[in-house]
Amino acid sequence: MDFDTARHLIVAYGRRLYANGLTDSVGGNLSIRLQERVFITPRGAASEWRWELSPSQVLVTDLSGQILAGDGEASRESAAHLALQQAFFPRISAVMHSHPNALRAFYAKAQPMPLVLDELAAFGLVPYCQPALEGTQALAEAVLDAFGAENTLEINGASACLLPGHGLFVIARDMARAYEITDLLDLNAYALTCKDAAGERDPDRLRALRAADRKN
Repeated sequence: MDFDTARHLIVAYGRRLYANGLTDSVGGNLSIRLQERVFITPRGAASEWRWELSPSQVLVTDLSGQILAGDGEASRESAAHLALQQAFFPRISAVMHSHPNALRAFYAKAQPMPLVLDELAAFGLVPYCQPALEGTQALAEAVLDAFGAENTLEINGASACLLPGHGLFVIARDMARAYEITDLLDLNAYALTCKDAAGERDPDRLRALRAADRKN
């Protein structure tokens, strides 16, 4: 992968998250690591641009967070992204933080979520990190601790962590896998909380139900 591809992937997956209700206009952030460089969404990707970014807006930093290319500030959760990219690379190259709509029913109150979809069976129970203020080093350390204590990278090529009252972090071998797990976790939450999806376990049918629900 080259630098341009990394930038285009971040733009494409940010738009896809937003279009499918997997993040909102309040927050969320994405990063990709290529060797000693981290490509990350700028601050305001959600609130200012509603995820309609251009590739040139994606920032490039070194592993300490020093901006090497691009204008503006890195995402407010850049400390967490950098910590995860340093701790788990090369097993991962992608970090995705999102605010999935259906999953909010669980993370808003820090409730454990049973995993009922077959595609998520190997994850066991998705852990919560310790509570910490958004955009702080304390949150970065809490997220890192949650992934360090228990992760499923070797089995799944991805691992997930919920943030109490805040959202979801997924680390993965690539951005496609990070998106897939984010989507499946939200579908799992939808299957558990929406009466129209009661008993449904097929991801494609759940996706169709969720999309129809968002249009109403």
